[in-house]
Amino acid sequence: MSNKVLNALIKFARTQRSDNGLHLIATDLLWSAWKEPKPLFHNEQERDQARQLLEESLSNMDMTFYEIQAHLNSDKAEEGLCFRSGLQFLFDEFRTDSSGVYDKTFAPFLDSESIKECEESIQAYQDFPDETADIQKPMTKEQKAHIPSDHSWWFSNTSS
Repeated sequence: MSNKVLNALIKFARTQRSDNGLHLIATDLLWSAWKEPKPLFHNEQERDQARQLLEESLSNMDMTFYEIQAHLNSDKAEEGLCFRSGLQFLFDEFRTDSSGVYDKTFAPFLDSESIKECEESIQAYQDFPDETADIQKPMTKEQKAHIPSDHSWWFSNTSS
């Protein structure tokens, strides 16, 4: 069985930072990580390959989140939430990894400027939607039930 997330990660890691298609490739990866069943990687070989690819492509991911932030508006706030959670799901695959990569590399990346600025922009669009935009429909309780409570960027707007 082909692993959609791993295939998207391989494509992302092979893409040059200067490639005009990087943003689309990155968002395809993040969208796959958001949608696919967990765990994302089915065996140690896939996990090892994914860990190495993620570590090697963090600078591309950093640039991706600056671009996600730049493209955000009221219509795309929920999409931004999904991309942010997709990244979290990718990194969460390595929380208990014996290499300690989550604590050494991934957790600090989640505190980086690109991620924090993206979260702030998402929050701003949730709190102050553009009245002329086709405002997103609120998520149902059933949909929210599938979002882990530690994905705080979904829940910071308490008016649900």
